[in-house]
Amino acid sequence: MDYKIRQIQFAIFPKNFSLSDKIKLATDLKIKTSNLFDGEPTIWSLPIDAPLEIPRIILPSKDGKYVCNISLQRIDLLFNLSNEGDVDIAGNISLAKDTAGKIAGYFINDLGISIGRIGFVTTFIATTVSEANLFMKDTLLTKSKLVNRRNLRTLSVVVNDTDKIDAYEISRIIQIGTLQKPDRSESKSVLIMCDSNTLAEKFQDYNLSAENIHTILDNVSASLIPEKLNELFETIS
Repeated sequence: MDYKIRQIQFAIFPKNFSLSDKIKLATDLKIKTSNLFDGEPTIWSLPIDAPLEIPRIILPSKDGKYVCNISLQRIDLLFNLSNEGDVDIAGNISLAKDTAGKIAGYFINDLGISIGRIGFVTTFIATTVSEANLFMKDTLLTKSKLVNRRNLRTLSVVVNDTDKIDAYEISRIIQIGTLQKPDRSESKSVLIMCDSNTLAEKFQDYNLSAENIHTILDNVSASLIPEKLNELFETIS
C-alpha cells in the first residue's frame, strides 16, 4: 500500500478558559511554536453571548498549510497538507506532535488552564492494488451482500473501540472509505481516518498535565506508520 498523509488535527478542550488579552495570547503562541504560524493573525471582538465554539483568534501560516483556531470551548491545531497527500508521514506527525505539545504546555503551565479532554485525528490516502470498491470488498467485506449492489459508488467501514493510556480512557475510531474521482469514475484510492480522543464523558473528571498529553500523543502516533496501517488490511497477504 502506498500511503500519504492528508490532514492532521489536534484539539484540546479547556475547562476554565477566558480571553482577557487576545493580542498577548496570539503573540505568545507564535513564539512558543517557533513562528510556525507566520501569517497575519485574525482576532475577533465578539459579543459576550456569542457561541463558545466560534474562534476568537485564528493563527495561520503564510502558505495556509497550518492554522490554530482558538475559541473558548476548544483549541484546534490543523495541518492541511494536500488533497493528494504528503509522502513525509513521519516528519509531519513529528512536527504536529511537537507543536501540539507546545500549545498544550502553554495553556496548562503558562496560563494555568485545566484540560479535560484532547483529540488527535489523522487522515491518510492510500493507493490500492485494484479498483477501490473491489479492494474493500475483497479485504474487509467479503461476506456482506450489501457490497454486491449495482452501481456501487463508495464503501465505508467504521470501527470504534476503547483503550487505556496510563489512567486515561481513550476512544479510537478508524474509518476506511473508498474515494471517487471528480468525474465519479472508479479510483484506486481509499481514505483512512484515525481518530483518538479521551472520552467526552470524562471531561469533568480528567485534568491532563502536559506530561500526560505527551504520553498519549507518543502512544497514538506510534500506530500511525505504514507498517501499522498495513495491519488494517492484513487479510490481503
